[in-house]
Amino acid sequence: MQGIMAYRISSMYNHKRSVIVILLAGFFIEMCVLVVLQVLTYIFPAPIRDPTLGVSLCTHNTFPDWFWTIWLPFLLYELLMFGLTLRVALRYYHTLKLGRRPHSLAYILFRDSMLFPIFAVIVCVINLITWTSLPHSAIQMSVSLAAFGPCILGCRLILNLREAYYLPFEEEAAISSKIEKRSSQRQHSGTVLELHTYSTSAAQA
Repeated sequence: MQGIMAYRISSMYNHKRSVIVILLAGFFIEMCVLVVLQVLTYIFPAPIRDPTLGVSLCTHNTFPDWFWTIWLPFLLYELLMFGLTLRVALRYYHTLKLGRRPHSLAYILFRDSMLFPIFAVIVCVINLITWTSLPHSAIQMSVSLAAFGPCILGCRLILNLREAYYLPFEEEAAISSKIEKRSSQRQHSGTVLELHTYSTSAAQA
C-alpha cells in the first residue's frame, strides 16, 4: 500500500523531483532500519517462553523486549506521507473547491491520501501498545491486523479512484448497453434506407 500511496502523492505534486527524492529516501531508510532491527534480533537472541508446559507458540524464535521499535519506521513514513498530502491539500483546497464537489476525482484523491495514512498510523499505534503492554498472544492478533489491513486498504484506494475517474460499474454497463442499442438502431435504419433507395431506383428504371 505504501507504494500506491507514494505514487499518488507524487502525482499530486506533478511528479516533482524533490518530492520523489523525499519519498524514495524515506522508503529506503525505512527498509534499512527494518533490516537492521531484524538482524539485531538474531545477534542478541531472546527466546520466547512457552505459555505452559507442552504448549508452544507459532512465532519468531527470538523476541527481544525492544522489538516493538520495529513499528517506528512504519509510523514515521506514514506520517511523512500524511504531511505531504496535507500540505498540497491545503494549498489547493480553495482553488479546487473540494468541499463543493465531494465526488470529484481531486476530492477523492486528497481524501483517501489523507485518511488511509491515518488508518495506517492507528494500526501502528495499536501494535506499539500491544507489543509493549500485552502478552504475546495478543501480539499475534495485532500482527494479523497489520498484515491484512494494507491488502484491503490498497485495493480500496484503486477502486475509489476507478469509480471517480469513470463511473460506478452499474452506470457504465447501462451506458454501454444504451450505446450498443443506438448503434444497432442506426445500422438497422441505414439498411432500411438503402433497401428503400434501391427499390425506388428499380421502380423508376
